[in-house]
Formats: sequence, structure tokens, C-alpha cells
Amino acid sequence: MQSSQNRIPLDRSDPINSAIKNERDLMMSFYYAPQKKKEIFSDLVKKGLKGSGNYGMLGVGVYNGQTANSIVPENNASLHTVLHFSNPVRLNGGQYLEYSFHGYLGKYQTSSVTDGVTASGQLDDQGKEISANGAFFDDARAAVSLMFYPQPLGFQMEYNVGTGPEYDWQSNAIKNEFLHGGYITLMGNFMVGSAKIYPFTRLQYYKGGKKFELDAREYDMAEVEIGTEWSPFFPFEIQVTYSYAKRYYSDAQNPVNNNTGHLLRFQFQVNY
Repeated sequence: MQSSQNRIPLDRSDPINSAIKNERDLMMSFYYAPQKKKEIFSDLVKKGLKGSGNYGMLGVGVYNGQTANSIVPENNASLHTVLHFSNPVRLNGGQYLEYSFHGYLGKYQTSSVTDGVTASGQLDDQGKEISANGAFFDDARAAVSLMFYPQPLGFQMEYNVGTGPEYDWQSNAIKNEFLHGGYITLMGNFMVGSAKIYPFTRLQYYKGGKKFELDAREYDMAEVEIGTEWSPFFPFEIQVTYSYAKRYYSDAQNPVNNNTGHLLRFQFQVNY
């Protein structure tokens, strides 16, 4: 939903970022928004409400599908197709609500694969499963987003479901599997003198594959993160966050990998 400049948590969320690495790719798109909606998109950013940015009320596009800066060219005949709808609404009392629907459809070619991992159900001329390295898999998502902008309290949530490549350690193969996950962020927006403070808490969960990682790693993760962003004056921002996470992932080199951990981080950012 947001770039790093407008997103309060330091990291993109796992369940949404699993669709497109760093949420960037080579794309051709068309965005449209009527003038009244453009004004709302602009107001959200000007008021420091961490707006989503103006990517139109309606967006349609085609993109490579292998993610940005990938060593793998677009070898299949069809590009990914994406559809986006977002509607920001100005409510009584000056509050803002934005709801969005998104989806994409395409084929993904795996490229980072351990030797011996096969593509489940994809057979060669001799009836044997082919190597997963360079194999094509269905890649599709549907998502919903909801944002109640903090004045002074608000929330942001996104959830997506779909299908994509995912490693299965029992068969040592990559399969097309169902995936799902999302997050909710509770946030505040307060003025203390001339400084702005954005306290937040984010809960996220994801179960599914990450197609751009080794062997399209299988993930099952949950994380809670709390923190505060402090902007003493524009363009400076200082942030401190604490996270507690449980993460399981599986690939051919680490079939069963469970991790639990705590993380404390600090960031200083200059916007321009």
C-alpha cells in the first residue's frame, strides 16, 4: 500500500511482499482518478497521515512478473496482468477512510533452485518430473486493503489469498499451493509541540511460499511489532521498533527450520 517514506513500520509486510519482491517490477500501467479523488490523495500526504499515494482510483497494467533486477528474463509468452481499485472517502468530521481491491494473474519461472528439486506434476517426454529450475508455475493473488487514517487514532490492514510455487520437503519438489496472510497496524498521530509522533503496533501472519527465494521456500510465520516514529521537524524522522517473531521455513538445504527471536532496531531517515 505504501512506500517506505509513508509506511510507519520499517519493513514491508511478509504476506504482501511475498507477491512481488520489494514490490517493484518492470511495468506498463494506466491509472485514473477523478479530480475530487486526486485532491483527497494529495490531502492525505500533506496532512502527514501516511497516505497511500496517488496510484489512481482505477489501475490496470501488465508487468514482467520475475520481480525487479532479476537475472531471469521473461521467457513465457504472457505477462502478468494486474487490476487495482482504491477509493478514498472523506467522512464527517474530517476523517478519511480508504478501501482497496487488488489482484494479479500470471506465470512465474523459478530460478533459484537446489539440484535435485523437481517441479511436481510437470513431466518430461519420458514421464519423469522435470527439474524445478526454470519451470513455470501459476502465480495469482487477490487482496483487500482498508485504511482508517489516524486523526489521532487509526488502523491499516491488508489481506491476500492466492496460489503460487511452494517447496514441499516430503517430496523434495516445488508445487503450486494455496497461500494466504495479512497484517493489521494500529497507529496514532500526535503533535507534541512542533514534533510529530506516530506510535504503532503491527500484527502479521503468512503461510505459503516465497517464490523468489531458494526453492520457493515454504513459510509459516507470525510476528508482533511495536514502535514509534518521531519527526522533530521536516524532513527528519527517527524510529525505534521492537519485534517478536516465530518463523518456520523449509527448503531443500534446510527442510525443517524453526526460529523464534527478538529484534530491537533504530532508524534515522531524511525525506526529500
